[in-house]
Amino acid sequence: MPLTHETNPVIERLLIPAWNAPARSVDDWNAQLEQLGDPPVIDRRDPEELWIVLDPIGTRLLAVMEGSTLVALHAEIDGPDPSNALDLLGRAADALDWEVHETEDEDDEGA
Repeated sequence: MPLTHETNPVIERLLIPAWNAPARSVDDWNAQLEQLGDPPVIDRRDPEELWIVLDPIGTRLLAVMEGSTLVALHAEIDGPDPSNALDLLGRAADALDWEVHETEDEDDEGA
């Protein structure tokens, strides 16, 4: 049965540390997001997955860990106006010396 309501397209971003950035933790990201006015919620339904959730702006970040080190965050933004989330992620990343990268379009077939 087809959906009867409109859904927002999901925008994805990959957040990674700059080449010379100090190690950061999920707690560092939580503190920075809270300082910027968007307190996150941690969602740990599965012991292998940790999400930083920002419901008011339709954003969640999957923490990518290597051992106990946070090496990346995979952002999924599906709010009606993604500009707020993109701005917030950019400001938080800048403050923590991380970079925000667009992910490849899944529909892009390449040559």
